[in-house]
Amino acid sequence: MNVLHIISGDLWAGAEVQANSLVLSLAKIENFNLHVITFNKGILALKLHREGIPVTIFDENKHSMIALILGCLQVMKTFQPDIVHVHGFKENLLGGIAARLVQDRVMIRTHHGKGMIGSTQKYNMIERFNANFLTNKIIAVSHDLKRFLQEHGLPAPKITVIHNGIEVHTSVNDKIIKKLCVELGIPDDMKIIGTVGRLVPIKDHKTFLFGAKLILESEPNVRFVIVGDGPLMAELKKQSYELDIATHVCFTGFREDTDILLNMFDVFCLTSIHEGIPMALLEAMSLGKPIVATRVGGISEVIDDNGSGLLIDSENPQSFADACIKVLRDKNLRASLSERAVSVVKEKFTLDVTVRLTQDLYRRVVQS
Repeated sequence: MNVLHIISGDLWAGAEVQANSLVLSLAKIENFNLHVITFNKGILALKLHREGIPVTIFDENKHSMIALILGCLQVMKTFQPDIVHVHGFKENLLGGIAARLVQDRVMIRTHHGKGMIGSTQKYNMIERFNANFLTNKIIAVSHDLKRFLQEHGLPAPKITVIHNGIEVHTSVNDKIIKKLCVELGIPDDMKIIGTVGRLVPIKDHKTFLFGAKLILESEPNVRFVIVGDGPLMAELKKQSYELDIATHVCFTGFREDTDILLNMFDVFCLTSIHEGIPMALLEAMSLGKPIVATRVGGISEVIDDNGSGLLIDSENPQSFADACIKVLRDKNLRASLSERAVSVVKEKFTLDVTVRLTQDLYRRVVQS
């Protein structure tokens, strides 16, 4: 089976991480041939190229929409994919038009989150066009996201849920953790509350910082680590100064070694307003990190409250602070959350499960 994946690849975030893992895993399966088109020469393209995956880059900053469609068309004529699997709004539209011009190739679209749906009438119309005319099957990464897509007019019979999955990580030794603490200027005796994600509004790092201020009022020996980059970096740093907590907050910027940095955290947190199935959340759980996360999107499909983590209301700094303090002060709670988190990931959210379900979907669609 020949499978062509199309993804923008401008960032290295959850969708790119999941697509990278999926492509590399499928490439190891006998009789699967993979090719990837990206619209940017970013980290995803470099990582896939290093692993020997054929990658064609059409730089969207240098090509018109017509040129991008024609580029996709040429790759499809040469590679002859049985399936074209796209990972975004733009990829769906451009790749879908090309696929319909090449003997009507089977199109699968993964929705990694809400994306542009619900933002404007224009985007809603284009996404309904994508779903109804350019896509054979749609993958939603959570049941919550499936409901959202249906509510905005995407055809329910085409949508199937396949949760994100990860390769279960093992913890690193204390020597590496101490080295990271020195690098980031964090004293040995500090507890660390951390989060990982793009610095964009939907991740709501403002609530994280307001909560940090409240936590420090009763737990001064805590440092807060924010891993990630994005358009809100300057604004969030300014907020940390205005809250007078800047010396307690570390902004790491973009890091490729997030799986290593997660080992530093005593508590892993997400204060997002919406999520699909966050890759960083699954990685933190696989390492046995106690979780505090908002009760939004697909998070509640991963976390059972007071079982594998603590769920809180979104945009509520006090709720966030109370939950973190509770975890820091209760050794038995930390142990139980840790044990259950690892168990849940191993049972339900491994990359093997994601790959098997995706592979089954490919075969069903091709045979139908």
